[in-house]
Amino acid sequence: MSFDGRYAKIGALASGQAATLTFPLAEEVSRVTARNQWYLLVRRGHDVVRIDPPGVLSPLYNRDHYRDGVTLWKPADPHRAEPILDW
Repeated sequence: MSFDGRYAKIGALASGQAATLTFPLAEEVSRVTARNQWYLLVRRGHDVVRIDPPGVLSPLYNRDHYRDGVTLWKPADPHRAEPILDW
């Protein structure tokens, strides 16, 4: 596999073969202050996935499912055509 600008060239695939691209995201922990309160942020890529202390009424950024590296797939109908917009 090679890249041509922002395009990946994967080459020819035989019937039944699949190509997989992986994009590793680093996890970063930082300490920030907001309104005279210190918070510990855990970021994965550009997303905040955890904040400590959590909110009193509702936990903020409680996204542990973002941290395991497993894509959450949304079921879709592969035969449904995209809508055509008539500009």
